[in-house]
Parts: sequence; structure tokens; C-alpha cells
Amino acid sequence: MGPAFYGLLSGFLVNIMPGAKRKQGLETLNVEQHRPPIAYIISYGFLFIAFIGLPVYFWMRYRYDPIGYALISIIGFGPIALIFVAHCHNYYHCFTKTGIRWRNWRRKVRYFDYHSIYKVTYEQTRKNGWVKIRSTQLPKHIKLGFDTNQFDATILYAQLQYRVEMGHWVQVWEDERFQQILSGRPGVRFLQDHAWVKPLEFPRESDQTFESKS
Repeated sequence: MGPAFYGLLSGFLVNIMPGAKRKQGLETLNVEQHRPPIAYIISYGFLFIAFIGLPVYFWMRYRYDPIGYALISIIGFGPIALIFVAHCHNYYHCFTKTGIRWRNWRRKVRYFDYHSIYKVTYEQTRKNGWVKIRSTQLPKHIKLGFDTNQFDATILYAQLQYRVEMGHWVQVWEDERFQQILSGRPGVRFLQDHAWVKPLEFPRESDQTFESKS
């Protein structure tokens, strides 16, 4: 089970719980956005069940071998619970003026500039959406994907809308048209209109191509 699975599962759990979605409209420039608080509660709930809840249950039900059943519970469910906890504490997105920085649950930090984006894909689920971004500054097998309900990506949407309208990427943060788009707070609707039926693609620039490092 890869990070995409845990991300999708976290998104599902967050989506079905009232008040769990991230409130849009907050200042997000240079802010490390972690998963919503409810995700932490869920992950620590799994941890409690794996290390305390199930061992106590097995001890009360099978008193002749409580240690054995406790070990089965910890070994069987403990690693999954620990991965969920690590995912919540380590994973974040940070939208800067020039690009996106994010860290996965294994604490691997990656970054790419907005102008290096060449493909954006949007997938609509029952109640939320999933966006995938590819960049020439990333290895081909690496892409940034996230649940649109868990992270406020207004800055990214504004960058993409500006690129579609103007034909080039934002050169300076203070650009008048870009600030107009940003103040209008473009949301998931932009992705639904431009990246849902087919991916939103931009020409690749040769000088932005990723070069792997040994």
C-alpha cells in the first residue's frame, strides 16, 4: 500500500465527517498545510485501538493467552496505525510565491516551480476531488497529488488560471492581473472546467527538464 492509498483513505474519512474539511479563504502563502485536525484524531484512534484497545479486549476474552493475542494485535495493526500517525505529522503542502514545496510521510521534501508544470489532471469523486500535477523538475515517476478538500490550493489555481488566460506564467507576484485572479479566490471549479474531461497541459521548456542526481 503506497502513499496514494493512505492519502485517499484519509481524504475519504475526512470527507464523510462534518466539519473536517479545511476552511477555504485563509491566508496560505508560505504556510505549511498539514492534514485537518480530524485526521490526527482518527490516526491516534487507530493507534489506541492497536496498542491498547485490542490487547485489553483479547485479555478479557482469552485470559489463557493474553500476551499472545496482544502481540498479534500490535504486530498486525500497529504498523498501519503508526503509518497513519506519521502521515499526519510529516505530510504537508506549502504554496510559495514561486512554486510548491511538500513533504511526504517519510519526510522526503520536494519542490518545483509553477512554471515547470506541464500537466494537471483532476478526478472527481462522489463528494470531493483529487488533483495530480506533473513537473519537468521532478522525476517522471513522481507527481504531486492531493485531495482538494484537505488543502487550500487557491494560489496554485490562480497561477494556472493566469497561465491559461495570458499564455505565460506569472513573472512577478505583484502582477496586477494575477492579483485580481488571486483576490477572486479561484477554486476547484477552475479544475472542473479545464482539467476534468481531459488533462490541462502546457508546453514543456527544454531548460526546465529534470536532471537526475546520483
